[in-house]
Amino acid sequence: MACYHSALKLLVDLEFPDMLHGARKRVAALRYQHVVAAQAFGAQRKSSKPADRLRARGIAKLLMEHPALRVAYIDSGGEAKPSYSVLLRVSAHQTQHAGVCA
Repeated sequence: MACYHSALKLLVDLEFPDMLHGARKRVAALRYQHVVAAQAFGAQRKSSKPADRLRARGIAKLLMEHPALRVAYIDSGGEAKPSYSVLLRVSAHQTQHAGVCA
């Protein structure tokens, strides 16, 4: 995963040598995204069990360390609401664990 992302950054550097460094990183990020399904993540981040919360924080840490990573999971809407799918990413503006494992 990391080698492919590094290769894309190099390709963008070669294609757009006059572009600013930050803009080249964003173009490379647009070209590469990795989606992982973690279907229990929604239940784990809402759980009161320490082991479940630890697993959810681990997934959140991976999201922060790898900006091209996306996590897909099913979130329950509650008793009266239907379940729905979520595609989660962490932007550069979010602080550690903000909104991911509140």
